[in-house]
Amino acid sequence: TATNKSVGIVQLMEKKVGKDGKAAYTHDLRELVVDGANNRLYVTGHSGEGSVLFVVDTQSLKVINTIPGLGNAKAPGLALDAKAKRVYTSNLLAEVVTVGTDSGKVEQRFKVSAEQPMNIALDPAGKRLFVTDQGSEMIRKYQASSSGFESKHPGQRVLVLDRTTGKELASIPTDAGPLGILLDAPRKRLYVTNRDGGTVTAYNSDTYKQVATYAVPTHPNSLALDAKKNVLYVTVKNGDSEPKGSEESVARIAL
Repeated sequence: TATNKSVGIVQLMEKKVGKDGKAAYTHDLRELVVDGANNRLYVTGHSGEGSVLFVVDTQSLKVINTIPGLGNAKAPGLALDAKAKRVYTSNLLAEVVTVGTDSGKVEQRFKVSAEQPMNIALDPAGKRLFVTDQGSEMIRKYQASSSGFESKHPGQRVLVLDRTTGKELASIPTDAGPLGILLDAPRKRLYVTNRDGGTVTAYNSDTYKQVATYAVPTHPNSLALDAKKNVLYVTVKNGDSEPKGSEESVARIAL
């Protein structure tokens, strides 16, 4: 960061020739999380033919494992419990899948009541898992193409789960298209980006009551917190009306 230059490149996969005769990468990349104490980087690679978890050594910048079994669907969510040596992922088969960081294998999977489980936030002090359930019509149409799928919930909420059993503990209504999620455990605040609503909503993480709404441009996406300064940063994706090639932005919210 001091020089604003690349210090290395990690090649997660190679291109393969598909049935159409064209070379392409086997997985799309979405989320990553760093385990600094153990020099590990975890990256979800999702694919309808089988999503995986890439494990990277952050010192050598080499892939040391590719863990299969995250589900034959897109796997958007990722959270790390370094103390318990667990990685949690979500997929669009309405599953939460748990991977052991020591075993390098899928150790648990359970169905959840969220039809479109997206990003995940972990309660470090308890058993709770917070999952955005997006409720996207586009995703619903994609899911409908799967045999036997029947939509039973419109989404647009945060689902609170017991991460050991998958049991639903609470359902928190959000604005349209909830996506990114971040838990500030010391301050008991849960923040959610609502991609289609153009807002960031804040909740008391104990009572699940909404305490604030912040309007941001177009499509709020991901979240990062400067806990020391109590400042929230929000990446903002361009909308369809933005000129092609225009720069995207980051919003700063002083909490």
